[in-house]
Amino acid sequence: MPVVFCGDAQVVINQLTGEWPCYEEELAKWMDRIESKLEKMGIQPEFVLKTRNDNKEADQLASQALRGIELTSTIETD
Repeated sequence: MPVVFCGDAQVVINQLTGEWPCYEEELAKWMDRIESKLEKMGIQPEFVLKTRNDNKEADQLASQALRGIELTSTIETD
């Protein structure tokens, strides 16, 4: 299943697409985990770089989570 992942961190997006190498051992472990999960779930990722201004909602949600503010969501599928 193709899925588009958007982010405003150029380094992260370029590392996940393979354009840039990841030299930090701890970050490389996270990349391996992400790639493994995507493969297991049958997800074909497309990573898209957004400007920080275009990514305000995601930035706000991440900031709330880091402050310990509980976030809830529901999704309906057919």
